[in-house]
Amino acid sequence: MNEYGGVSDFDDFPIHQPSIVQQAAAQTGTADPKAVAATSKVPSDLHVLPPTAVAWCVEALRNGAIDKGYGVRNWRDQVRPGIEMTTYLDAIGRHLMQIQEGEDFASDSHILHLAHVMAGCAILIDARACGTLIDNRVRGDVGAFESTQEAIRESRRLRAA
Repeated sequence: MNEYGGVSDFDDFPIHQPSIVQQAAAQTGTADPKAVAATSKVPSDLHVLPPTAVAWCVEALRNGAIDKGYGVRNWRDQVRPGIEMTTYLDAIGRHLMQIQEGEDFASDSHILHLAHVMAGCAILIDARACGTLIDNRVRGDVGAFESTQEAIRESRRLRAA
């Protein structure tokens, strides 16, 4: 039945039916259908990522892309076979060691070591998603590290006794 009390052939037309967003808004009780629609998007909570971290990560990525001349998103380049995971893991490890030694900024770029770590992780994640990551990690016994940790804990316990 339409607003005039009659039946119209257009009452079942999609524009006269509540949208999925409107239905979800009604179910959740929010008056903002855009907010409801946004919750179904991935990622939906970009606000949890600190802008300060993003800014430093971008600066580190810019340093590699422009200042060092590697090129923007060069790891996505399909001409090359891809990027080796261990190259980036090693670089990330070196930056972490510098942080442990008390150095906050890389001496060559004057950018936070933490930003270089973030940039390296971002590159690995993106290369993996784009199919340009060469996983050349040494494959060993996955449980070997855990059993080594347990042996070290036991050694410490025995030495303390």
